Amino acid sequence: MQMDYLDGLLQASLTICYRGHSLTIDNLIIDTRGAFSSIF
Repeated sequence: MQMDYLDGLLQASLTICYRGHSLTIDNLIIDTRGAFSSIF
């Protein structure tokens, strides 16, 4: 997981590996102030 602070938002890139396959999700916004978090 790589995290960056861009435009006032904490963003992450996440790579998931499973059974030899990998999936990368870029620009995942981490919400630290709300009651729940959303993936955009």
